[in-house]
Amino acid sequence: MSVEQLEANSDCRRVEDISLLSHSKSVDDVYIPQVAENCKPKVGQEFESIDGAYEFYIKYAKEVGFSVRSSSTKRCKGANEVVRKEVVCFKEGVSSIKDEHSHPLSTPRRVHLLRSHRSVSEAKKSLTLQFSAANVPTHQQISILQFEAGGIENIGCTKKDIYNHEAKVRNELRGQDVELLMEYFLTEQENDPCFFFKIDVDDDGKLKHCFWTDSVSRRAYGCFGDVVVFATTYNTNQ
Repeated sequence: MSVEQLEANSDCRRVEDISLLSHSKSVDDVYIPQVAENCKPKVGQEFESIDGAYEFYIKYAKEVGFSVRSSSTKRCKGANEVVRKEVVCFKEGVSSIKDEHSHPLSTPRRVHLLRSHRSVSEAKKSLTLQFSAANVPTHQQISILQFEAGGIENIGCTKKDIYNHEAKVRNELRGQDVELLMEYFLTEQENDPCFFFKIDVDDDGKLKHCFWTDSVSRRAYGCFGDVVVFATTYNTNQ
């Protein structure tokens, strides 16, 4: 796979990412970033795969300060093999490789906000899952991630990305709460022989009532006679 010669499209109008720098006072003003030669795409450059070429261009775009997107993909007839993929600048696209850009570029501190350069890594997904299990609010999770990374620009994603990931996880778990609760109770029962639980479901398999007690709560009940009840149907019919 080789990189074809591209040249800038001056009539571009589509903007997918918000520009993070003010526009130049003069149309002729351009910003020329400092990029290492081995990071710049070259005419005739070859890669082992389309994914390898895409990753290379993503890295180059991040160094320069702009976002990219896939424009078109051509597949082989009769097969699902990709034979051509066009990747363009987020403003519209480029058709020649130039370091100069006629539109404002992002600073290194803000380039992580561009769409193609941000993602919630697997490590952060695992960490946010642990935070959620400990009932740490999402906004506090973001503050922890920011402190750990040494700044919001080093997290690799935006606050909205974290919120979207948390919402996605909740949607995936929706409808599985009874099964997860059963698994948790069985695990507790293995660790505590005095742990007892009972789950009551309706004809559709939906949870109606649930009761559980462990060795500590049993001893407490013998002393105080207290029982804690959670009314999960509160306000559900309003």
